[in-house]
Amino acid sequence: MRFGGSWSTGPFRPSIIYEVGSLNSRRTGGSFLFLVVLILFFQNCSVGFRADEELSLAMISGSAVESAVPSPISQNQGSIIPSSGIAPSVGAENVCQVTTESGGPAVAAITSPMRLRVYQRQGGAAQLPVNLVLAGAADCVQARILRDDRSTLVDWTTIASAAFASGAGVSSSLNTPNGGWYFFEVRAIKDHAAGPVATLDYIGVGEVFVTAGQSNSTFFGEQPQRTKTGKVVYFDGATWQLCQDPLPNVDPQGSGGAPWCPLGDSIAAGYGVPVAFAPTGWGGSSISQWQANASTSPGGVGVLYKRMTQTVAYFGPGGVRAVLWHQGESDVSMPQNTYVTSLLAIIQGSREAAGTAVPWIVAQATYPHDWSSSSLALWRTLSCEGQCIDERNAQRQQIRAAQSQLVGAGNVFAGPDTDVLGLMYRPDGIHFSVAGLHAEVQLWGSSIHAAIQSLIQQP
Repeated sequence: MRFGGSWSTGPFRPSIIYEVGSLNSRRTGGSFLFLVVLILFFQNCSVGFRADEELSLAMISGSAVESAVPSPISQNQGSIIPSSGIAPSVGAENVCQVTTESGGPAVAAITSPMRLRVYQRQGGAAQLPVNLVLAGAADCVQARILRDDRSTLVDWTTIASAAFASGAGVSSSLNTPNGGWYFFEVRAIKDHAAGPVATLDYIGVGEVFVTAGQSNSTFFGEQPQRTKTGKVVYFDGATWQLCQDPLPNVDPQGSGGAPWCPLGDSIAAGYGVPVAFAPTGWGGSSISQWQANASTSPGGVGVLYKRMTQTVAYFGPGGVRAVLWHQGESDVSMPQNTYVTSLLAIIQGSREAAGTAVPWIVAQATYPHDWSSSSLALWRTLSCEGQCIDERNAQRQQIRAAQSQLVGAGNVFAGPDTDVLGLMYRPDGIHFSVAGLHAEVQLWGSSIHAAIQSLIQQP
């Protein structure tokens, strides 16, 4: 569910861009002869690619690297994107051998992959899910991946071969190396004739995170943030979009910024892959409101729990690098064991929904370390002669201890200690200034990098 409407996990259906003519068709004379020679040369050659290593850099930088969204990729889904002109390799005589580049069946619809979606990498690649509907009868379906400069990364690959009827659905996958943004192209073949090429842009293989918690996990920072690299996206439960704060479908209370867009820019710069965040937090929420049967959950019984677990389930087994948990400010008076038990129940629920032990990265978050100098603390000092300040400090240490206690409990990793970011970074005593958001980015970046290193070393 989502607030203000249903929490949709259905496919985002982009329009399909059909190739209506090859760049090569505008060449004549000597250029055409050269193309024929080039095709003959490539007949027995495969197009190679380098699969990026899991850790392409030693450390994630704390600063974002500015660059434009890759210019060869049109923002307009209705524009015509010609193919790169690389000829498909021709193998032994079979139903997938192409003898003519026209006259074959078309692809009526593509429901996967999705435009602007990032697919979680495993090692050096991801199995890109392919789901489509054919407009005509076909013998074979092939797909390929182009880089943003339209050079071939993965050449035409047969992903399905059968006697498909018109209107048939095809489900398969394509092994795709880390990186992006990519073009995904697919075509159907009948009687050795290829149909028009259907193209989707902005397809990525990289890092995917679900975020959860209270206001500092959503949009209560001093100013909204946006991606500067063009390599970071949000999923709000219904649509994929370039990263820009806020997301009213997630938390309509917040109109400011979150750390996720600049954090994504940092990760993208460090690892050389696109990054996705699916925020599910809610400002002011207690961990008790995140329980499966919480009657006080905003929006209805158990809504926060359902929203987060449904989001994790949407990505499927292995589809999320980690859940990033930033919460605790509302629970500083809660006993340590109660907090531990409560968060373990949420973690277990997310794993049942995902069908796998999805990792969690848990921040240490209560009050800023120097909170006793805040206006709120000074008011309390007057009312209790300072004794309640010491009491509250002792209480928040219990929550910090609970958050630390969870680390190591089966794929639960230490997140940033955001309490070290004091009042100089928090204009209202709790939420972050722009400088505070970027300081938080460096802390999250270090924690995520350490968690990824641990995960890839697991047997």
